[in-house]
Amino acid sequence: MSDKFRMVVMIACVALVIGVVWQFRQALNSEPPPTQTPTERVVSETTPSPISEEIPKSETPETIEVEEPDTSPVGVQETAAVESNRMPEEARWPIRGNVTDDLGVPISGARIRALHWSNYSAPAVDAVSDEDGTFVLPIQEAGRYNLQVNAAKHSRWSNQFPAGSEGAHIILNREGIVSGTVVDAYTDEVISKFMVQLVVDTASRAHTPAIPFNSAEGQFTVAGIDPNMSMSLVVKAEGHAETQYPLPQMAAGATLDGVVVRMNAPNSLIVEVVDEFGQAIEGANVQTGITNVEHEFTTTEWEATSDEKGQIEFKDLALGEVSFLVKRSGYQRTVQTVLVNETNVHHRVVMKKGAHLDVQVTLDGEPVNGAEVSIQSKGMRRDGRSGGEFHGYTKDDGIFLTNDLFEDTYLVAVMFNRREPDQRTMFREVTVSANSRSEMKFEFESAETKIFGQLLTNEQIPVRGTATLREIAGLTNEIREQQTDSEGRFQFESVPSGTYMLSGRATDDYFMSKSAVLNVGHSESLEQRIVFNAGLDVSWTVSGLPDNTYAVLLLYPAEMAFPFELDDDELTRVAEYAIAMESIPSGTGQMNDIEPGTYQLLMVAVNTEDPDRESIEERKIVQVTIENIPDQTIELSF
Repeated sequence: MSDKFRMVVMIACVALVIGVVWQFRQALNSEPPPTQTPTERVVSETTPSPISEEIPKSETPETIEVEEPDTSPVGVQETAAVESNRMPEEARWPIRGNVTDDLGVPISGARIRALHWSNYSAPAVDAVSDEDGTFVLPIQEAGRYNLQVNAAKHSRWSNQFPAGSEGAHIILNREGIVSGTVVDAYTDEVISKFMVQLVVDTASRAHTPAIPFNSAEGQFTVAGIDPNMSMSLVVKAEGHAETQYPLPQMAAGATLDGVVVRMNAPNSLIVEVVDEFGQAIEGANVQTGITNVEHEFTTTEWEATSDEKGQIEFKDLALGEVSFLVKRSGYQRTVQTVLVNETNVHHRVVMKKGAHLDVQVTLDGEPVNGAEVSIQSKGMRRDGRSGGEFHGYTKDDGIFLTNDLFEDTYLVAVMFNRREPDQRTMFREVTVSANSRSEMKFEFESAETKIFGQLLTNEQIPVRGTATLREIAGLTNEIREQQTDSEGRFQFESVPSGTYMLSGRATDDYFMSKSAVLNVGHSESLEQRIVFNAGLDVSWTVSGLPDNTYAVLLLYPAEMAFPFELDDDELTRVAEYAIAMESIPSGTGQMNDIEPGTYQLLMVAVNTEDPDRESIEERKIVQVTIENIPDQTIELSF
């Protein structure tokens, strides 16, 4: 072998070795391609389009899920549940409990939110239930909390619990499913394109978004039926009148098949608005809606303004009764009901001149700008859903004007500096007549009264706890709350004149909550000591209950005069003033940590067939005396 050939072979070998070394170094310096871990996957969902008059042209799924599932990855959900239930060290009042469905099966991933009942500035506290359904809310402030619970494919739930509660058992009902067909009421032919929405009957509000369907067989399936609510299907289709289909009361997790929704041809209603002399009223606002048995009006989606002829035309109305509210500045509001049939309906509304009311508000003789004025008909409900409420604010001159009141007696409320320490609220009644003018003056003085005191045991030992001050005589039911210092002392500044309930609750559950009624004047300094005695356990037996009812007992101070009427709508407000409250479904029950003394006891019989537990059958107020003896039983009778 020649020297030249050897040289060529040697050069080739060196080049090969250099190439291998270079590739190896490249492999060491390069990063591996990214891999998706389970916690990095993203799940996207398509939410249904909002309700509209147009029926979408595109194909859409026929079966929908009302509750949107949690789009977080499985690993992230588990981590979030653990982190949510990890209680910070400073949490002094944790609320512990568990969440199950109506069959007792634990619910994992339920979202629990706690909102302080009286401290509006307190932040919300959240938690997520674990695999066994348990949760811990790291509450850091004493008081009562409203718990709101949501879980996919289950009905919503809310209730109140005091801070520090143990064993809060929350039961969520499984949602129901309904399926059926949409047909033309005249031809019985199926309607292929339509929209379906679930609404709550009692509130006339949407429970789910409107879901578009495109089915050659006219079929639909909708989930989200809440067994605790009276619900209806609202169906819309082009060329047909909107149709509402009431659903029967369904058990938790039930399925309702074979529903047939029949839709009629569109109809129209022409409303003509005139005054007492037959002259057209231009600019009148007309809203269609529904009225309940108590003649309360709830607005639906149709709203329009009368033209120069005083007329408005509503199209595509469903057959049957339609109510509408007519409003115009300077005239009395009116609610009327007409029957819409298959032919066009023409209805004339005659509006009467309204009463004028001027409300003037001053503080120390100076006009108050921005004071809130609410004018509520005495014959209507105080929540204003009836349309009987007029609301506004005073201007720079301290005056609020309204000119469209109808003849009636009204409760006028004036409030300013809402939720501040020097809040002012005053109520007065006024009776007005049509086409008349009335004036009211609300004169306030600066609040300079101070209320201070101390929580003590009967051995004069300071007690740590909470002092609560609530106005109860003709003023607001908002409260002020304050934690006592190490000596059990508390102090409330700038208290307006009025009658108040001052309550003290010890941190140690060994002592009961104790209250005193105070009459506060102007520019005073009042000292009030609240002395606790060891509480007693008192058993109650209730007889003579009406059929299908259970008893609720509410205990009040003997010297307290009720500043409210004990009607159905005020029961929640009445409960806020109670020292103790106990539900007695079986005729026997017990209250704990009650101090000996004389009390007023409100006995209420609640209808067990009412799903909202608000239908009151009978009520009674009695005076009871708690003796200083252990394990006593008091017998009561309706």
